[in-house]
Amino acid sequence: MTRLFLDTNALLDLVLDRTPGGAAMQGLVTMARAGYCTLLTPSLALKDLSYVITESPTAKEAMPDRRERMEAAAAARELAFETCEICDVDEMVCRRAHANDDEPDYDDALVAECAVANGANVIVSRDRKAFKAMEIPKLSPDQALKLVRTRLR
Repeated sequence: MTRLFLDTNALLDLVLDRTPGGAAMQGLVTMARAGYCTLLTPSLALKDLSYVITESPTAKEAMPDRRERMEAAAAARELAFETCEICDVDEMVCRRAHANDDEPDYDDALVAECAVANGANVIVSRDRKAFKAMEIPKLSPDQALKLVRTRLR
């Protein structure tokens, strides 16, 4: 079964239904719920997700009431819990990311090494600069959805 490791931006596409990526992420969730793939994400992505929804200027403008933002963040985390395996970012992952010379951005190296440690087949991300030298291929949400659909045939 295809194990798709969601970068933070892909997870944000899902919970915020952002364009581009949101529709494809919803499709991947449907495929995962039907048992055609497994979605994974690093535990750190939940922290980033919460921050973007509660503290970003865009969120504050869209939802001036802090309580409303907190409830939206809780709902987003709940969606992640329901749809993804949440993967630990432990000392081994941190050390491997630290030693990863191919990935200059430490946050991206953490995601990449967490994906490797958890047996992911693909990293799903819209970040064009990240994950270029990894042993695991990176696909956009649209590409990942096409991959899962192709494997159904």
